[in-house]
Amino acid sequence: MEPATPSPGPRSPGEGSAPGSTPVRRLSKRNSLVDRFTSEERERAVQLFEQFDVDGNGVIEAHELREALGGDDGDDTVFADRKVNLEEFLTLLAHMEDGKEARYAHARFFQKILGRGRQQCMREGVGAEDLKHALAFVQVDADASDVKKMIAMCNPGCQEASAIAFEAFHHFKCQYERYDGWPPRPADVCLDEDAYREALQLWTDVFEEAHCVLERFHMRKVCEKPERTELARELARTRSRASSAKAKVEAVVLSKSQPRLLQRAVDAAQDNTTLNVGAGVITEPLVLSRDGVTLIGTASPDDDGKAYATVIEVTSPHPAVTIRCRRGELSRFKIINHGTGPAIAVEQGYPNINECDATGVGGGLVVKHHAFPVVADCDFTGSQKGYGACVVESRAVFERCKFARNRDAGLVVEKSANVWVGGCQFTDGKGCGVVIDTLSNCIVRESEICRNTCPGVLVTNGATPTLWRNRVYHNESTGLSVHDHGRGHYEENRFWGNEAGDVEISSSGGCNVSLNDFEGGPLSAIHLTEAGTGHIDRNNIRNYALAGVSIGDRNTSASIVDNTIRRRSADTNASGICVHESAGGKIVDNVLIGWRTHLEGLVGVPLMMRDKGDVVVHGNVARLTEREVYADTVFRNAGQK
Repeated sequence: MEPATPSPGPRSPGEGSAPGSTPVRRLSKRNSLVDRFTSEERERAVQLFEQFDVDGNGVIEAHELREALGGDDGDDTVFADRKVNLEEFLTLLAHMEDGKEARYAHARFFQKILGRGRQQCMREGVGAEDLKHALAFVQVDADASDVKKMIAMCNPGCQEASAIAFEAFHHFKCQYERYDGWPPRPADVCLDEDAYREALQLWTDVFEEAHCVLERFHMRKVCEKPERTELARELARTRSRASSAKAKVEAVVLSKSQPRLLQRAVDAAQDNTTLNVGAGVITEPLVLSRDGVTLIGTASPDDDGKAYATVIEVTSPHPAVTIRCRRGELSRFKIINHGTGPAIAVEQGYPNINECDATGVGGGLVVKHHAFPVVADCDFTGSQKGYGACVVESRAVFERCKFARNRDAGLVVEKSANVWVGGCQFTDGKGCGVVIDTLSNCIVRESEICRNTCPGVLVTNGATPTLWRNRVYHNESTGLSVHDHGRGHYEENRFWGNEAGDVEISSSGGCNVSLNDFEGGPLSAIHLTEAGTGHIDRNNIRNYALAGVSIGDRNTSASIVDNTIRRRSADTNASGICVHESAGGKIVDNVLIGWRTHLEGLVGVPLMMRDKGDVVVHGNVARLTEREVYADTVFRNAGQK
């Protein structure tokens, strides 16, 4: 094979343009979206830029970038001088994730390279014309005999094969990196292997880097804090009336002889009024029903630095504080209900609750009736019989809140609720840390979930949460339990030390578990059983006493793909992947490190299979150390290869 002659560049912007046409738009060199990049994301984007910058001159020609992203040669909306520098390239990626191109970039990229479309290639495989198209993209000229030999290399023992399975083609580069001898070559194949590897690796590099960048940007976008657009529209409608009302600040001095003094002050307050409440104890339930009223307690930090000088302490079957206003704020109160009711109930509107400590026999906070509060820097601790907070058929945002030592779950999300949680702690509970139930959606990001008696996170009854960049550890049960048709996406989390295993998927539960770190435990990192299924890919699993991944019986569609599993120590009986009778699914492209034997056995082997079943086993690699490879074909009698 010889490098193909690069195609001539496109016409300059002025050629063929109609007189008086509108000047093309230039991408802004700085964009607020670019500032969201982490250092790792920026580094990956720079590497992708360098892949496109073939001549290394610091800019990408317009036709090169269009070709890589599947653009239309006639579209000049983002190129003014036919060149894109690094900052403009980063801005383009940011715009793609911002929704302007993200929905189509991935599919168009594949269609440009393979000439058809990803779904079609997944169904029919990658044929000779597809390969020629892909190699031409990386400027390698391949004739019919070359692509025929490539297909033969990916189909050992079948010289007449006409296509490569899409999955095998996609992971070809990974296999060469992990083990230099896969796939076994037929003896009669003679090929310029170096040129083949270079071309295919370059294509795979470009695709995988673009995919990773877009995937990470997509998850960041998905996990962004939601905005209360309904409240913004309402404020816009009432802006003229609100602006005409002057802001008022009033002081309320509490008195034991007047327990309802604060309630009267709230009822008499006008829109845009702030009530500064003095130190003291309020012994009557409080109802906030006036719009635009802000209640601020007196700051008097205790040993924990919390402002507990203003206390609402009641014994009632009703909430200690009930919020029924469209707009309002409650800040710096300690709220206790010794009765069966919760400490706070939000029954309407879009209130803000800040820096409060709420506890009650019946729970700390309940949100219902389609309300949408924003709760920040609050503590929901020590509930004797109930939960820390419960959201039912509503929306809510929790930021930097602490849920600890509650009798029930720290946070319950149920009945089609939609909740965003960021930077919170769920610790030392007698129940679960977070329960997501009954068709609810919950995003939990960058939070700490630990030392709970029940599972750290429980997903059930068709709930579809997203967990991103959390730490889940030292729970007395599992770290994450998904069952009863629970679903969801779990990415870039850290799990360790959960006594019943880190992730359990059972009872027809199914989810995507990707890019997580599993850092050790007494059982398995991931256990699928009782028809539990899912896609387990690109995880880093190490130091587990039983197995890295355990697949129980009745599992028919679990995919264990592209994971790295490390043995705890050479003298343990741990398996890398354990497959029980009648299990199905596929085990593909995994790397297992630290086993001294790859023979089949009952304990201490990379793969333990009690029955071949319908498991597809293909392309896995065993290593004694990070660099040492000793097996030409791993898992010899384990199902299909």
